[in-house]
Amino acid sequence: MASLDKMESKSSTAAEKPTEWIPTRYVLTFLTFWSLCLLYTHRVVLNLAIVAMVNLTALESHEVNTTLPDECPDTLAYENTTYRYREGYFMWSPSVQGIILGAYYYGFITTQLMGGWLTDMIGAKRIFAGSLLLSSLTVLATPFGANMGIPVITSLRVMTGLSQGISYTAMYTLFARWAPVQERGTLVSICISGNQVGTVLSTVVTGYLCEYGFAGGWPSAFYVFGAAGCIVVVLLVIFVYECPADHPKISMKELVYIQQNLPNISPEKKKRPIPWAKILTSPAVWAVAIAKFSWAWGFYTLLTKLPAYLESVLHFPIQKNGFISAIVYASESLTMALSGWLSDYLRKKQVLPITTIRKVFELIGLMGPAACLIIIPLVKCNGMMVIVLLILSLGFLGFIGGGDMPIVVDIAPDYAGTLFGFCNGFACITGFLAPLVAGLFLEKGQGSMAQWSLVFYTASGFYLIGIVAFLFMGSSDLESWAVGTTEKTEKETRKDLMTLEADRKLSFEVEKGGIKYSISVVETPN
Repeated sequence: MASLDKMESKSSTAAEKPTEWIPTRYVLTFLTFWSLCLLYTHRVVLNLAIVAMVNLTALESHEVNTTLPDECPDTLAYENTTYRYREGYFMWSPSVQGIILGAYYYGFITTQLMGGWLTDMIGAKRIFAGSLLLSSLTVLATPFGANMGIPVITSLRVMTGLSQGISYTAMYTLFARWAPVQERGTLVSICISGNQVGTVLSTVVTGYLCEYGFAGGWPSAFYVFGAAGCIVVVLLVIFVYECPADHPKISMKELVYIQQNLPNISPEKKKRPIPWAKILTSPAVWAVAIAKFSWAWGFYTLLTKLPAYLESVLHFPIQKNGFISAIVYASESLTMALSGWLSDYLRKKQVLPITTIRKVFELIGLMGPAACLIIIPLVKCNGMMVIVLLILSLGFLGFIGGGDMPIVVDIAPDYAGTLFGFCNGFACITGFLAPLVAGLFLEKGQGSMAQWSLVFYTASGFYLIGIVAFLFMGSSDLESWAVGTTEKTEKETRKDLMTLEADRKLSFEVEKGGIKYSISVVETPN
């Protein structure tokens, strides 16, 4: 492995110090984490705020009197309770609310499928920052859109989905260029865990702002999350670069480390044609797509129906719903970050082949939730046990951070964004399909444990389908169609790095008032 011994003046050493303390790839990871976190708050905020937005007086009465079913009569003794919800002023029926909430996924799926092409054409950094900016603006405009009418707010939700659909393809493209193979699982899983942190933040903060926030309560949730997204966009523009060679502040030690540990990606930002025929006939790609579709079915089932289950079956009061949901999704965030680090540790120690590591983590990530959801109907009215099982279910699901999450970068680094866009777009069909199927099951009785059992068993079945597909077809080996037409030897790569340093030396002399660097490249053993 090549390392650099820099003989430089005191002034130049002082100027380079910050890059030694905080590697630029970690800055990228930090900002990406918060970007995905805020993107997810933009996705979820309306799901919660809509409760405070709806005019209950116009729909039913000023007070919603609900006699809870007695299937679980002793659960926390909340039966026969009159609930008072903070009244909104929109006359949206449940079916209209479903249309508004589901509009997001129509836009999201559309741009998922074209995100890779847009990323190649415009650039990953621009797409990623632009995605967050457009999402933030549509969220900021949501209170205005709600006052303008159903078509306007529905259109804003479609635009939010359109903007966010391209963010993940851009993120994977960036990390295909920035994440060394030894750190790939850790960095990607940390970023993806921002989704779960965003769910927790949105659940807790939106509930609080709807009750105590400014601008009438619920509008403040949209203003806070939208403004926060705009701030992070500015940070992305300043601190994130398309690839390591473009970053003016990266240390040469980090640059060499990254470049020499990206063996399967083209160092040039060339726009190569996407081999769609080979992608669509690749068993490894379909293993990822099916696995994502399977766990997404279970995830979106809980994301959209968990509050209803806690209230209608277990009779938890509405104020405890958000707190319980936050704990459930926090467990997934923690295990996702942990599983990414652990998979990289096992890879470095060469305990198992990387494909085996990915399959073991995916097995835990899908089998665990399947088992938990099967057990939930068996414990029936034991509210505390149900909560424990829900926490375990999402906690196990977080292990996909070492399974299918980083694998698209393993099998085709140059097409990581495109592959993720295809696989995740396929999986996001469940965003509106899973709640629809669950709703059909629950039409016969939303408080019926028997009907909810069908919802949980269906989700478990999809988890098991994902396990089978990933174990039999999954692979992290580099796909033959993902290899560039010309592969550089180690000697040629080293020569390119020396040339690159010479170019950087000239740029430093210009940018830093003629300060010169004496640089030598020394070959050292690993």
